[in-house]
Amino acid sequence: MIKDKELGPDNKEAGQLAEAIHNTINTKLLKINRDIDGYEDEGNTTSGVGKDIFGKYGFAEVEYKGKTYLMQIRDLEGYEQKTKFFQGMVITGLRTSEALKQ
Repeated sequence: MIKDKELGPDNKEAGQLAEAIHNTINTKLLKINRDIDGYEDEGNTTSGVGKDIFGKYGFAEVEYKGKTYLMQIRDLEGYEQKTKFFQGMVITGLRTSEALKQ
């Protein structure tokens, strides 16, 4: 669940993720969002901050040699903790479903 302004510029973690993605990629490769009026403006790139079950992440779509790629950046420690948690849930769920079959 995304809370109000959680992914906005005033959120410290979101701001750090946006800064990290823009400081680690070649900004000349950023894909321009041509669906926005006045897309020629550099600010209309397909990049930002998002959130999923593993937490917040910075993202950017880049164009390289005619192909579009999605790049993401996350806090590695938090990501590893959550993947272990969700893997444990899946394994527990599998064990429970196998026990029900017997």
